[in-house]
Amino acid sequence: MNILCIRYTNKLEIMKTVGAVPAVLEYNLNWQWPDKNLPFSYPEFNKSGFNFIEKNEDPYIAFFALKLFEKSLTQKLFEDDDLWKIIKRDFDNNKCKIIFYSPDFDATRLAKNLKLEKSKVKIISGEFTDNKDVYFCEFNGMSYYNILDGGVNYEKLFESMSCYYRDYHFLSLNHSVKKHRIELFNFINKNEEIRSKTKSNFFSRTITHFPQTEDEVRNKLSGLEIKLMDSDLIDDQDTIHFDKSRINPIIEYNSYVNLTTETGFEGNKIYLTEKLFRNFVTFKPFILIGQAKSLKRVKDWGFKTFGEWFDESYDEIKDENKRLDMIKKNILKLSKLSKKEIHILYYEMEEVLRHNYKHLKVHYKNQLKEFRNFLLKVEV
Repeated sequence: MNILCIRYTNKLEIMKTVGAVPAVLEYNLNWQWPDKNLPFSYPEFNKSGFNFIEKNEDPYIAFFALKLFEKSLTQKLFEDDDLWKIIKRDFDNNKCKIIFYSPDFDATRLAKNLKLEKSKVKIISGEFTDNKDVYFCEFNGMSYYNILDGGVNYEKLFESMSCYYRDYHFLSLNHSVKKHRIELFNFINKNEEIRSKTKSNFFSRTITHFPQTEDEVRNKLSGLEIKLMDSDLIDDQDTIHFDKSRINPIIEYNSYVNLTTETGFEGNKIYLTEKLFRNFVTFKPFILIGQAKSLKRVKDWGFKTFGEWFDESYDEIKDENKRLDMIKKNILKLSKLSKKEIHILYYEMEEVLRHNYKHLKVHYKNQLKEFRNFLLKVEV
């Protein structure tokens, strides 16, 4: 099977290969996670049966790794591109099939706008929906499995901490400013008991296109009230710098429960990212501030959640405001525990935490196997 890998930077371009594997920018086998936009970059991916090519050799699959947001990938962008014209000609002459893959969205609309015959186009998405015509593949978070051998023994850290109290009940690390994160942040700040037991931050200063002042945040979120203190914003020099491909064990192992604010909170889609999977690596129970049925999806993958200790009925609530209210009640209840009580509660969860840590490897292999089988079924 010939596979022509294409990505978009400022134009569509064919990815060069190193050996038999498409090269991935900013990918270092020593420590950094594989590019989630190119599933072939995973070291353990079984490449037998696939031939990665650098020019169209029919028959072939044109595999588009869509790295931009959906709104940036316009019909005009494709139709004005010389490489697309060649691929489209081959597509119309039955010399190739097209696969659109994005970890962030469903490219069905793009395929329709480009007037591509539905039966000859395959859509792979990291955003889960009930659309049976889209193959859902989770590559966002599972790549954390690849950093388990990066020099830190997270299991030993977990075991060694059992005789020490941690400073915080909760940890909530946030990247971009979003409404559900602001609402959670304000809830924490308005309750002194919760605030004193929580390490919570925004990383706005590390990303230039995110709001950096309180006024800019208000404008972005239609006047939603927020009070950001200097200590709540972290710059590049801070020791708790946000890097999606690394984990800071100092801060992770100094709290008991992760308040995981996922990328999305509204709508019927489910999008789970590295924010969730960090918990599996670091042996952290979590309250998931994400879209409805997200916990169900986590359990469908074979991971365990914490319904024995938290009221996880919030996962079933479609109304965003009511779901967030239920989440706040969980936080408030846990905040009333003493340090000794939450320490004991945490180690009651040991079996679940160990299961999730070990299951990450199983999940990793399952996803790669399913992805490989999906490709093998694509007839060119």
